[in-house]
This record gives sequence, structure tokens and C-alpha cells, in this order.
Amino acid sequence: MMRASLSSPASVSLAGAKRRASSRASSGGAVMFVVAMTITVLAALGAWALQSASLEVRMAGYERQNTQTHYISEYGVLAAMQTLNATYAPAILPVAVTGVNGTRAQCLSAPTQNNASASCMAKACFRWSTSQGTMNIFNPSYVNPATSAPYAIDPSAVTGTTPGSFGLTSMQGDFAVEMTEPAQGPAQAGTSGMYFYWVTLTSYGKTQQTTSPNSTALYDSEGDEVLRTRVLAGPIPPLNVTTCP
Repeated sequence: MMRASLSSPASVSLAGAKRRASSRASSGGAVMFVVAMTITVLAALGAWALQSASLEVRMAGYERQNTQTHYISEYGVLAAMQTLNATYAPAILPVAVTGVNGTRAQCLSAPTQNNASASCMAKACFRWSTSQGTMNIFNPSYVNPATSAPYAIDPSAVTGTTPGSFGLTSMQGDFAVEMTEPAQGPAQAGTSGMYFYWVTLTSYGKTQQTTSPNSTALYDSEGDEVLRTRVLAGPIPPLNVTTCP
């Protein structure tokens, strides 16, 4: 005679729970590995986000400085154009051609200035600068005497003070302009013996950022831009190109 064994629902549930607990106990290392990898991935994502934000801020700063350098160079050209008018051009252009007052000593854009066989017009050069602050980076040998003071660029300001031309940042800036390659242009209408002259203006703009305002330590960043244009100066009497060193 055979006897059938009957199991109650409670005993079946208890046996299943024991089996599941035993399975979980044997897979504890795998769970720890999955958790550790998840934490590692999240940490890597956080570090990448911080690095990306830092690079974006740095690129924005470089773009700002690049824009400032561009407008400093442009400001140099505009300042030179403002100076080369009917009032001051008759004094400046002959000085450039004759080379008096050391106007050619520091010129960078006139490669024939020291060539004895070159013409007076080829060697002509006139240079002026802002001579701003402690930088004086171009060491100009001649500052335009037609102005009461060199063209100035307001320095940057620090937090809590009025911003300068560069805003609230430790930035310094300067420019120098060279006038070369004069060539006689059209005569002034309605006058006799007065001419406009074509000249080349080369503006050298520079910005330098330091860790503190007016610091002479190594610069954190530096921007340089050269801007060149051809303009009409005058009117002036015809240039005397027979007397030049």
C-alpha cells in the first residue's frame, strides 16, 4: 500500500525562500562588482563634466582677449587716420620721408629703411604709440608731437572699482602704428600745389593678462594682432624727396 506525501503551501514557500537566499549569498561578489563599476562610471562622468566646463570658460576668456586685441589694433589705425588730417599731416609726412628725429629707428614694417640705395619714399617711416602703463612694449623712438598726450587705453580694474577698457580683469594693452610707403595721390580740388598722399598704416595691437593688475610677472596669456590698411593723408604740399639720409 502506497502513501502519498502532501506538502502544505507554507512549507513550499519556505523551501523556495531558502533556495533564493542561498543563491544570493553565492552571488554577493558580482553585486559588489556591478555597484563599484556604476560608481566609477558616474565619477568619470562628473570629472568629464568639470573638465568640459573648465575648457569652455577658458575658451571664452581667450575669445574675449582675441576680440580685445583686434579692437586695439583697429583703434590704432583709427587714431592714426585721425592724426593724418590737414592740420598735422604737413608736419608728419615730411618727417617720415626725411627720417629726422629717429623716426625709422624702431620701424618693423619698412625693410628698406637702412638700405642706402633705396629711395626716400621707400625708406619713409613714422611711428607712434600709446606708451601705456608699465608695458611700453614697442619702445617707440618717436611719439607724435601733434597731440598733447599719447592716445591712452584705460587700464583694467579690479573687483569693486570702476571698470576700465578691458573690464574687471587683469589685462594690459598697447598698440603702435607705423606709417610707410607714401605715394602722391590726387590734388586737392580748388587749390594749387596741394596734394593728398597714399600711405600704408600698420597697427600692432597687443594684450597681456596677468594674475594681478600692473603685475610684471610672467603673463598668463598674450594676444597679438597686426592690422594694415591704405589711406589718404593730407592735403599737403608736394614732398621734398631729394634730401634724405
